[in-house]
Amino acid sequence: MNASDYAPTQQRYRVQQTSTVDGNVLDISQDGDTSIVLLKQFNGATQSCETTDTVAQSLAKTLGQPVRLTGLGDWLRTQDGLWLLVKFRINECVVLNEISLNELFRTAREAKGNGWNDLADPIQEHLNIRGAI
Repeated sequence: MNASDYAPTQQRYRVQQTSTVDGNVLDISQDGDTSIVLLKQFNGATQSCETTDTVAQSLAKTLGQPVRLTGLGDWLRTQDGLWLLVKFRINECVVLNEISLNELFRTAREAKGNGWNDLADPIQEHLNIRGAI
């Protein structure tokens, strides 16, 4: 026997919860009373999502833009302990800002009264706040 013979086996189970998924809308189609949205997530995976006609119409305006979809997700935990999104019902959509990190930090530095410019070492302070050190 080896150590892997004693490794606990993960239980497979499903969880349904409010979730968000980020990516780009590739396609919108109709399947009966349900609109189907094909989303290419930023990690490269594609996800088929369901939604209402009203939400699908607003999503059609976002084709090619980065979006954050909020809705009800059905998640499956595999025996390997990984979580897979098996079903997603979109309730709303927000177009994400495509600002670069450099631009984001420049804007934050220039904001008046934010207090970060008054610190001797703002990066060190950020790490302290995040508990990274």
